[in-house]
Amino acid sequence: MNLHPVYTISELAELAGISVRTLRHYDIIGILEPCGRNESGHRIYNQENLIRLQHILFYKEIDLSLKAIKKILATKDSTTKFILEEQKELLKKKKDQYELLIQTIENTILHFNKLEMVKDEDLYEGLSTKEISAMKAEVKTIYNSKIIAESNRNIRKLSKQQFTELKEEGKTIAKTIA
Repeated sequence: MNLHPVYTISELAELAGISVRTLRHYDIIGILEPCGRNESGHRIYNQENLIRLQHILFYKEIDLSLKAIKKILATKDSTTKFILEEQKELLKKKKDQYELLIQTIENTILHFNKLEMVKDEDLYEGLSTKEISAMKAEVKTIYNSKIIAESNRNIRKLSKQQFTELKEEGKTIAKTIA
């Protein structure tokens, strides 16, 4: 009796909550090669593959590229430990950034309850200057200066709640497009 069953590509995809296409891609780029093929020629995966996939999904969750993941999986444990420690520090910084964004939202809600107008400096709190510069540059390439100036005037007229709703609507649209 086999204690560790093998899985077909579709079974593993369902088990891991990813697509068959993703597993095929991982095979093609060499980060998760199946242990073999069944009689029908379909990829099959064993326990070792499942653990490797778990590592891949973990590394993806902490925003590592597939190229970086491939390097990590090919390295010795000491190098992997160093990379994970670096990633841990990056995650801590992201956590701090998210906490600042949460505080900004809480302040916005408080000001909304008082129906205060949005202050210019509040428009960008919690966003890095790099993100702001990138957004401004993108807007300048798409719209002319009159439209941008008019849009800025209209934004300053919004209450904090209206501004927050506008940002959320933008996020929803961006997610839909992506």
